[in-house]
Amino acid sequence: MEELERLKRSKTLTVILDENFSPVGRMRLFSQGVRPNNRLVRYEEAVGDKGCLTCGNCVDACPVVREKERFEFRSNRRTSMSLENIVEDECRRCYRCVRACPQVTPGVKEYATGFRRAEKFIHASLATLIFTLMGTGIFLYHYKMHIPELHAGIYGVVHNLAGILLIVLPVVYYLIDKNHFRRLIDGAWEKPLGTGEWFRQLKAFLRHPFRDALPAWTEFNPYHKFWIRYLCCALPLLALTGIGNFFGEAALGKSLYGACSVLHSLIALCTDLLILLHLYFKLLRFLCRNIGDMFRNWRSRGDFHYPFLYARKEVASAQGGHEQPSH
Repeated sequence: MEELERLKRSKTLTVILDENFSPVGRMRLFSQGVRPNNRLVRYEEAVGDKGCLTCGNCVDACPVVREKERFEFRSNRRTSMSLENIVEDECRRCYRCVRACPQVTPGVKEYATGFRRAEKFIHASLATLIFTLMGTGIFLYHYKMHIPELHAGIYGVVHNLAGILLIVLPVVYYLIDKNHFRRLIDGAWEKPLGTGEWFRQLKAFLRHPFRDALPAWTEFNPYHKFWIRYLCCALPLLALTGIGNFFGEAALGKSLYGACSVLHSLIALCTDLLILLHLYFKLLRFLCRNIGDMFRNWRSRGDFHYPFLYARKEVASAQGGHEQPSH
């Protein structure tokens, strides 16, 4: 624990965990290696206490490997070095590899697990508030005139409260985690939106979403940067137009109130559609891709197992590497 406290004070772990590069190998070096209760009876014959055990836990846990390779069960590809080669600069900083590695000591795992806790809390709160606003807003827009006044009032209060909390959320994020807040804003706004090659790869993915992997899904890829920039512009506009709608036509006048209502509805509609797209990329895409994999395997082999996803690589390797893996 004294070593962990020293690393915290030196900011070494902070620098490593903030990089878009697989951290498990370096986290293992900061640990104490294989503990006595995990060693062989004659552990003095083991080579390298802190060397990679080739257990493949980090490879199995990594979402980037799952995206790019589906599965990776070959023994020479189940090391932390292989993980770094597959992931490159596409690390999503989830630290699942650190948690999965048996050689990383509990103290370092605990530090890595809690490193982005505030950021994840803000992200979960943002998602909850946006879905609350989406549900109550759609319901009030379409059915306000057809439900009891008390129910409409309750939905309105929930909608307004969620809107207020959404305005306050960036301030809370800045107060509890200034470094990651600045990192997020700088990464989204100080860099160009993207390159033509990334969009060409995205176009190829959209043509075959069940077969091809996404283009480089780095932390500040064009999709991620677009989302942050959109929210930075849309949330203040939603807040201002929502305040106008709250005061009503009597306070603003008919023309200004009508403009606020129309603009608020349009921005809310765009946000709702983008949220559905975001849900597809984050959750539904994996389900759809697995269904596609199962269907192709059933059509070609008559079962729903996955061996073809990595067996083809072994066949291609035996034949000189001419056959490409199926994605």
